[in-house]
Amino acid sequence: MMKRRFFVSAICCLLVCTACAPKGGVPWIFEKEKPGEDLFRSAQANFKESRYNTAFSLYQQYLSRYPDGEMVPEALLQMGIVRSRQRKYDRAAAYLNQVMDRYPQSRYARQAGVELMSALYNAGSFEAAIFKAADIFAYGLDDRQFVRASLVTGDAYMALNVFQGAYDVFLVAYQRAGRKKAAEDVLPRLKAAIGRLSVDYIRNELERLDGSPPSGYLMYQLGANYAASGNIGDAIGVFSDFLVRYPDHGMAGSAKDRLEGLKSTGAAEQINIGCLLPLSGKYETFGNRALDGIETALSMPAANAAEQPINLIVADTASEPKQAVKAVEMFDERHVAAIIGPIAAARAAAESAQAHGIPIITLSQASGIPERGEYVFRNFITPGMQVRTLAAYASETLDIDRFAVLYPAESYGDTFMNRFWDELLAHDASVVGLEDYDPSLTDFSEAIKKLVGLYYDVPEDIAEAPPIGPVAPKESPFEALWGGGEPFSPYLEGLGGTDASAAAPIIDFRAVFIPDSPEKAGLIIPQLVYYDIDNVYFLGTNLWHSDRFIRMARRHVQGAICPTGFFAHSRSDAVRRFVERFKAVYGSQPAFIEAIGYDTAKLLIDLLHRSPYYGRIYIREQLAKMPPYDGVTGKTRFDDTGEAVKTLYLLKVRGDRFVEVGY
Repeated sequence: MMKRRFFVSAICCLLVCTACAPKGGVPWIFEKEKPGEDLFRSAQANFKESRYNTAFSLYQQYLSRYPDGEMVPEALLQMGIVRSRQRKYDRAAAYLNQVMDRYPQSRYARQAGVELMSALYNAGSFEAAIFKAADIFAYGLDDRQFVRASLVTGDAYMALNVFQGAYDVFLVAYQRAGRKKAAEDVLPRLKAAIGRLSVDYIRNELERLDGSPPSGYLMYQLGANYAASGNIGDAIGVFSDFLVRYPDHGMAGSAKDRLEGLKSTGAAEQINIGCLLPLSGKYETFGNRALDGIETALSMPAANAAEQPINLIVADTASEPKQAVKAVEMFDERHVAAIIGPIAAARAAAESAQAHGIPIITLSQASGIPERGEYVFRNFITPGMQVRTLAAYASETLDIDRFAVLYPAESYGDTFMNRFWDELLAHDASVVGLEDYDPSLTDFSEAIKKLVGLYYDVPEDIAEAPPIGPVAPKESPFEALWGGGEPFSPYLEGLGGTDASAAAPIIDFRAVFIPDSPEKAGLIIPQLVYYDIDNVYFLGTNLWHSDRFIRMARRHVQGAICPTGFFAHSRSDAVRRFVERFKAVYGSQPAFIEAIGYDTAKLLIDLLHRSPYYGRIYIREQLAKMPPYDGVTGKTRFDDTGEAVKTLYLLKVRGDRFVEVGY
């Protein structure tokens, strides 16, 4: 711990000491054309147009022809940037390190250092990015480079939950950045870090800053922390002082609302909600993300200033059942009205909540949770919801009555295959093709050929090809949606079509359901197309809602359909408001786990504000008979067992992105 504190301090000292470093050097002045300048200019032009493969090839040609050329360091830098933008971070690092090692005194070395930090962060090497910062800040960066390097360093600290380190770095960046950059890029991150600081740290920081920015945000957060911990007297004092010191601050309106609520209700009239999440341990990432969503719901402006304030009491399960049970007992002593969570250890928490008569809304997909008792509810996306949504759309809207299922021989695949089949029967549709495959494979030809009656030995000329392909790009019924062009996946380059003399496949279905990961589906679908199974719909689970799925086989997955619990680009006003609010606070786009946390807290808050709070039995009864709640994860209500009944989003692939079905 002492090492971490020392390193955070060292980074911040470097930031302060380098804040007055000179800005960038004088731009090139060309008196006459340099050798290879035409080639280099062509590379630069392609880079600016985002034609990265062409640009990279031209930079390579320049290095090959002019190894001692004047533009070699810039060419290496640009090659590193290209590889980074292509998410080939190891290769990017190799080029960027060359610039720093061979040309340490050049202006390109400074930029290469910043790009290297960014590549390390994007690759998930957060600690490496922080340690690299110690070297990079010593280069004497210009303002733009300095701020960007600071943001990467702070983001890495946030990812590691070292919130004080993140705050310190963001603060120095905020002080050096220009007004526009500070407001747009630095301030949201700084506010997110402040939201994670302890009471003691905030108090010390307020004394040190003595009123200079961001003292206003720190003081507001201090009041919020006091209120959250039940220290109402100190919360009232801080918010009152805040309004005197910062009457025109952006948080003044919210501070006034909270102050009036605290004064009118007092501690005894507050409503406590327990929040039970894995904030450490195996699932801490998911727990912290869900907490971000829950806190966003609590930060939304109240419809009525006279409404009873909601106080959130947060407890960490560490994904341990015993710790979850202890937290529920603590919540009972604190007289919470209801509990949100947990994600892991949900069975133990649900049983304890039922025993204490506390309504609990779990965020778990584990089986058998709502069945624990009448006080137990679940708000999460389940396999049953997904197959119901898919089967209804495919059979009723697309008018498909014959399906094939290609699934991995493991628990996930078995579950979805059986549920999908059962759901099709309810829609008078049938499964006419069914094959499983070994989930460890990357060559699925055997299962595919069995599916369409082509199970014979592979011809000799194809048998010598690599295990996965490469597979010939074949014309897709969705080709016009994408616009053609070069095949995106490396598995789709260079091989001819199927043997014309071979038997034709028997395709007596109009849709194929593939319940597997985006990576596996991205391998399977091009191989289906190779065997002429391309004039069909490809259906998947919520796992497909990933950019990786499109990147792997973009031209072959056009029109592919999958359900999802949350779509950040939805046209829904509720989604738009949530995304805007979340981005303003945390500086990033929310995903499903943040959205389900937000929705669960929001529906509970709205329920509590709908009428006076009459106790836990009242909350349980209101949840049980709640009309469909129109949230950001779709319309939600609870059935007789406490299970959520949700209207999921249906997405399809169009070009290089997902869009809502029907738009």
